[in-house]
Amino acid sequence: MSESESFRAIPDIPRAFAKSQGDKAALVDGERRISYAELDATTNRIAQALLAAGVEPGDRVAFLDKNVPEYFELLFGAAKVRAVTVAVNWRLAPPEMAYILNHSQVKVLMVGREFLGHIDQMELESRPEVLVIEGGEGDRKGFADWYGAHEATDPLLPSEWEDTCYQLYTSGTTGLPKGVEL
Repeated sequence: MSESESFRAIPDIPRAFAKSQGDKAALVDGERRISYAELDATTNRIAQALLAAGVEPGDRVAFLDKNVPEYFELLFGAAKVRAVTVAVNWRLAPPEMAYILNHSQVKVLMVGREFLGHIDQMELESRPEVLVIEGGEGDRKGFADWYGAHEATDPLLPSEWEDTCYQLYTSGTTGLPKGVEL
């Protein structure tokens, strides 16, 4: 990898590998394979969709599902606009999930179909845009349809050393989750 393709921040990972190893598998989920070039293009579309949704640097976007490739797509896409990804532990009860989402003040929430019932039980203060990974349902948009309507143009927002890219919650002594930023 050349100096121009070195990693200076999280969004540089799909960018650099798309250039040097674009046809190689970046993510594998059973029979599904996503190349580095596809990952870079998808994360550019997600970045553009986040910008169109009003997400700005430092804003939170959340993920609630089990391990799926879409998590990494959201992580890299959010990093390209300097947004912070909040991974919500799917094993938590809905009130704990709601605490995390409200405390984070998320603008966009990507959720697996299995957890839509949990979302329906929550009173979310920030009223995030809810996107369903496996396709839309009712007034909730499907994740792929949502970002697929946008160009695969990298926003090329420069990352700053002070940027937070990931927010993780752990159990606090009160029983409520506490935030850790990375």
